[in-house]
Amino acid sequence: NPNLSEKDIKLAFIHKLGTFAAACMNSRYNGTIFFGISDCKDGKSDHGEIKGIITSLVSNYKNQEWVEKHFRKTPFKSLQECSREEQSVFSRCMSSIRFIPIIDSDRVVIEIDIEPNFFICKFLKFKLNSSKYENGVYFLREDSLNVPLNPKSKEEENFISTKCKFLAEERRYIQSYKNITPINKQQKLKNLLCKEENKFSDDKYKYFLIINSYCTDECCKMSDFSDFEWVKQINWKAIFDFNPDSASNGILSTALQNADSVIIPPDSITGKKCF
Repeated sequence: NPNLSEKDIKLAFIHKLGTFAAACMNSRYNGTIFFGISDCKDGKSDHGEIKGIITSLVSNYKNQEWVEKHFRKTPFKSLQECSREEQSVFSRCMSSIRFIPIIDSDRVVIEIDIEPNFFICKFLKFKLNSSKYENGVYFLREDSLNVPLNPKSKEEENFISTKCKFLAEERRYIQSYKNITPINKQQKLKNLLCKEENKFSDDKYKYFLIINSYCTDECCKMSDFSDFEWVKQINWKAIFDFNPDSASNGILSTALQNADSVIIPPDSITGKKCF
């Protein structure tokens, strides 16, 4: 709104950010909010249109400074009565504010991530003070909206007794899963095929299959085919090769050197047993 003062814009920004953050922390695993990109609710702009917001501050550092001042250290009015623990959680779950300048413009787009972490949020619930609701109100994210739960409604009761606890447990599970050391797939394949040794065990496996996918990217084109030499070291039962140029620059160029190889073009397969 061009008629708003800079102070009003800042307060509106902080209020919207706080409501979004509270809604995400009550009902989501993460969320990202943008300021300066149209969401088409007013019907005056296309959805996703980059409009930006005017900033008269001279640097991103100062922009960050007033956000820190109003939100992190002394949260906007509806959060002032939160416990210190809740205020700390808000601060720790909000990412650094990113200011993205718009080319040939004095405007910027602001991007902020909210990442509720179970080990920070635990089972906390976040209620905002409101002029409409005497005892405050919980917000939840539904699609792209911050939806208030009417006090003493069944929805609020369900959120307090069940939904909030379920979400917290889900966060704990997801984050614990993410912290598990990723399996090295190459090492896992080696362990399965070689019985955790450095060679194949012929008495364990009767057949081996290889499936070769096809990449069209320039980076996949090879001039040195020595990497395919290992193919000759294994007695394959079948090779499924999806590279149309394999005879000249792929696995087939190596397999052809084996007199026992039988090449079956895809169009000759009619559903009969091929091997």
